[in-house]
Amino acid sequence: MSQDQHTFQRAVSASLLGLAIQLAVSGMLLLLGLRLDSALVTIAMFHAIGGTLLWVALAVVYQQHKLERIEALEADELAKRHGTDSSIFSTSAEDLSVARRRLGRLQKWALPVVSFVTAGFLVGIGIWQFVARFDLLSAKPMMSDQLDHDPKLDSIAGADAFGNEGVLLALFGGVAFVMFIVSRYVAGMAKVKEWQMLRGGAGYLMGVCLVCAMLALGYGLLLLPSPVSIVLTYMVAIVPAFMALIGLEMLLNLVLDVYRPRKVGELPRPAFDSRLLSFLTSPESIARSINDAINYQFGFEITHSWFWQLFTRALPALVLFSGAVLMSMSSLVFVDDGDQAVITSFGQLDQRVLEPGVHVKAPWPFASAQSYTVGRVQSVSIGSDIVMIPGEAILWDNKHSETEPIHLIVAPLETTVGEQDPADESDGNGTTRAVTPSVALIDIEVNLHYQVSDLIQYLTHNDDPVRRLEALGNAELSRYLLSQTIDEWLSTSRRETGQELLRRIQDACEKEKLGVEVIHVSAASIHPPRDVASAFHEVIKAEHQRQILVDEARATEIATLVGAAGSVEEAEAIYTMIESARSLSGERAAAMAVQIERSLTRAGGEAAVVLAEAHGDRWQHENTELAAAMRFPQELAAYRAEPGVYRLREFLKVLLEESRKAKVYLILADPERFTVRFKLDEPASALPGLDPTATN
Repeated sequence: MSQDQHTFQRAVSASLLGLAIQLAVSGMLLLLGLRLDSALVTIAMFHAIGGTLLWVALAVVYQQHKLERIEALEADELAKRHGTDSSIFSTSAEDLSVARRRLGRLQKWALPVVSFVTAGFLVGIGIWQFVARFDLLSAKPMMSDQLDHDPKLDSIAGADAFGNEGVLLALFGGVAFVMFIVSRYVAGMAKVKEWQMLRGGAGYLMGVCLVCAMLALGYGLLLLPSPVSIVLTYMVAIVPAFMALIGLEMLLNLVLDVYRPRKVGELPRPAFDSRLLSFLTSPESIARSINDAINYQFGFEITHSWFWQLFTRALPALVLFSGAVLMSMSSLVFVDDGDQAVITSFGQLDQRVLEPGVHVKAPWPFASAQSYTVGRVQSVSIGSDIVMIPGEAILWDNKHSETEPIHLIVAPLETTVGEQDPADESDGNGTTRAVTPSVALIDIEVNLHYQVSDLIQYLTHNDDPVRRLEALGNAELSRYLLSQTIDEWLSTSRRETGQELLRRIQDACEKEKLGVEVIHVSAASIHPPRDVASAFHEVIKAEHQRQILVDEARATEIATLVGAAGSVEEAEAIYTMIESARSLSGERAAAMAVQIERSLTRAGGEAAVVLAEAHGDRWQHENTELAAAMRFPQELAAYRAEPGVYRLREFLKVLLEESRKAKVYLILADPERFTVRFKLDEPASALPGLDPTATN
């Protein structure tokens, strides 16, 4: 094709057409994003806006090409009119090439700047949207019997999109079709050497077309009898990642173009001309690239051989035959022992349950089969919902879980469920004040073992049966914990926890038609929160100390009673008799005292010993006094017979008794030269045995 202004005028028109389509699609996505409040449509809008600048650059560059061609034609006319040797033309030819110099500057600086800005926009917006919307990937898949959607799913697709899925399908499908036609048209023009820069715009337009087609597919899947939302959910991450990937490729192309050798007069390939997107606009280039790779590997033109030609002619039949074989194989369903399978046809669940063995169904994609484990006992954890640390002992005050447990409420110590807990109390002056009810918390880890009993109920009545079972188990556990206090849970009530919870959870599963049978429920651990476990230990320690003191007092009591009366029973009987005697008087009191004394003597304990000693002392005193009384008349007769002799004898007797207590010191020295000094204020310095404070 000869290069003239009309050639580049068509390129300018194609660029303006692409710009108009890009702006129209961006505006439509902007309005839809605001109307639906959809995160996904907003991301698609950012992707569409990213291509507007490159279309502007293409239009400006091709317009400058057009001006350069007009300038070249005018220069040729001057050359023909005045001749090439004309001094006027030879001196002014370079000055007349203004458009050519401006075109060179656009190709050297403007196209790389536009590529860099576009790549930076795609990478920045792609990473920002990927990070900001990443939490939406956990949106709950929508089921056919679900009336309320997950708020995350509403944020992805737009709350107003549900109910208008058909309109959105037609809208995005139509836009994708128009963009596909325009992209293919521009890509066809890009096969011409002068228009090859249009390939970058056509590729970007095809990328936006692909995003709109995926939007149409996502909203179309919501129209199925069993809506599927997984496409819309994953597009929240796929589209930003796609934007970032295209932007990174543009940056890589920009760096590689700096070192790429250039030929004189060669049209540059802009960095925004994505090689990845070019595969979408020119799919035939993929087959050509594959053929070139095969020929390169074999070292000769194998694609031109008769075998390759025969293989390519038979390839469609081979593909159809392989597809038929695969579809036939997909008609067989193998169910393992202990499993059951169900069949889904066009999104509808077949009520027939497949037992272990080989079964036949409609081929894929008309029907699909899914196996479930029903014969094996499975388990879930309810209660504190913790992850145990392997090998760590479960103690009250140690960290034995990788996650923090959830504290559950139990009945307070004052009241239990069913009793009236006072809401206020009086202060004695006729007024009342509010009373804050006490709250007790506990950590409990419960293992629930179950088995699927009805697979159809298990699949149809709940979108997530395991999570529903956990919710039922936690609800029944919370209600059950409110029936008794924390002291009872930590002691006597723990033994009955498993059986009672099993009955309650099984009743709830049957009421909800969950389709499971609860096999066993066991409490792995029941303990107070770890932060307050030390306080419980102190209470338990105090209880133990109190019990020890009680036991010691009881032992002392028994020892005292046994020591006093020979046995506890005898001591208690005698004590009862003593208490009864306190209210008696006269002869009855004396008779009771005699009976008590006899009982004590018969018991043979310490009381009997004391009584015996008392009797002995009494007998000794009585005889001593009797002897003294009998000796007095004899002493009186002796005194009357000889008073002097009697007094002398008694004096000597007293002197003899007192002299036995006196101390005698023998001093073997000259009395005139011997002096004795006593320091009587310090008894320790006196002679041994001398009491300086004594007075005689």
